Amino acid sequence: MGDEAYSPAVDPLIGARVGEYEILEPIGEGGMGVVYRGVHPVIKKRVAVKILKPQIAAEAVQVRRLLTEAEAVNAIRHRGIIDIFSMGTLPDGRPYVVMELLDGEALDLWLQKLPGGRVSLPMAVELLLGMCGPLAAAHRANVIHRDLKPSNIFVCTQSDGTRFVKLLDFGLAKRAVAIDGSSRQTSQATVAGTPDYMAPEQARGLDVSPRSDLYSLGVIAFELLTGKVPFTGATPMDVMVAHVSAAPVEPSALEPLLPGALNQLVLRLLSRSARRPWRRCATCWRRCWSSSASRAPAPLARFRPTSLPRPPRRCRWPCPPRRNRTIIRTTAIRRSIPTRPPRPAPRRSWRACRSRT
Repeated sequence: MGDEAYSPAVDPLIGARVGEYEILEPIGEGGMGVVYRGVHPVIKKRVAVKILKPQIAAEAVQVRRLLTEAEAVNAIRHRGIIDIFSMGTLPDGRPYVVMELLDGEALDLWLQKLPGGRVSLPMAVELLLGMCGPLAAAHRANVIHRDLKPSNIFVCTQSDGTRFVKLLDFGLAKRAVAIDGSSRQTSQATVAGTPDYMAPEQARGLDVSPRSDLYSLGVIAFELLTGKVPFTGATPMDVMVAHVSAAPVEPSALEPLLPGALNQLVLRLLSRSARRPWRRCATCWRRCWSSSASRAPAPLARFRPTSLPRPPRRCRWPCPPRRNRTIIRTTAIRRSIPTRPPRPAPRRSWRACRSRT
């Protein structure tokens, strides 16, 4: 046996046909399945094929999670969310999904290559703006991600060098209203998500809402601006308890040069009060944009956000109050209307003119 040359196990899916696509090579592996690079044999379209592992495919919950991801993505239909083309089952019973192939890397891997694990202030603001767009689209479609974290945020690189953000892994997403009109509410006492980025109500097993995603966005913002997560612990349970009961450290305490507006933005997102974050992600996006200290420095020129349109520019000069502004506008309109011509002078009779002479 020692004289025989060692040959690694060959994946039987390499070169096989999965649906309309041909499997080329594996490009990633996770706890649930393996992601392969695929290509259409005719039009040469490149795709990513995600196939569940045999031990995972035997669990109905995991299969349902894969179907939930496909339903949620196609319900949102946003450029900032990965697209899923089709779904099927292999001859051995394992389900698979065909997704678009992205060029880039996940945000957590991207941060590991940077010194201190954090980006510059302008780039952090631009990343947050890029996350708010697809997240707001998901909330408009009544979809709650519930597992927003850097590993589920993909920084895509285009051929011209510009970058944009895409959200991945909607397997834990919750829909307030399903496609068929039925309600799919997660039962209480069920904890789903990642402890480091989990909202307090999510850690307690309570019902979640779009505000839960905004809390996770606040944790990501804290990590982008300081290089650390707001809560740590020896065990995942300790981290979940800290999210429920402990108060977060102010980001400005770890980063003294952080603008005060961004510091208040992160603290508002991480607040546990009933009014903690805003109800909609669009409000967070506007606050994040107004909190940025400068507009389009050098790093931002190569980053293309997929978020909402830019808010209108504010007037540079002090505007009058709304009431006075209405009066001024009304006066200007009145002045612009042509006035009635004056009445002609009454004609004098010939007798009056003769009497003067």
